[in-house]
Amino acid sequence: MIALKFQKRNQRLDWEKEAETASFRVDKLAKRLGVSIRTLRRRAVRKGRSSVRVTLQEMRLRKALLLLAEGRNVNEASDAVGYAHPCDFTRAFKKFYGVTPSKAHLLPHENTNGFPE
Repeated sequence: MIALKFQKRNQRLDWEKEAETASFRVDKLAKRLGVSIRTLRRRAVRKGRSSVRVTLQEMRLRKALLLLAEGRNVNEASDAVGYAHPCDFTRAFKKFYGVTPSKAHLLPHENTNGFPE
């Protein structure tokens, strides 16, 4: 778990938990944090991230990898991380990891969430 001090509220946040609660959506995450989307993007860039959307997508796929490693099937994992269609999930997963979700067992397990401290 990586926490990031969110200075406006003077709190340390678990970005992975916040992102998951916000369904990995930038607009919902900004609303949960009580800031504008633009402010969220500026702070992410300041911390070395090129895009909040890309970071959330990476977190979403890492969460899916963990679910697959726990024994969930592709449909369950894609649904759990908010994909409407398993084919969209499979396409994004393969683009990110280089293998289809059914081959996820060949990948090392990750648990970092992508937001630097």
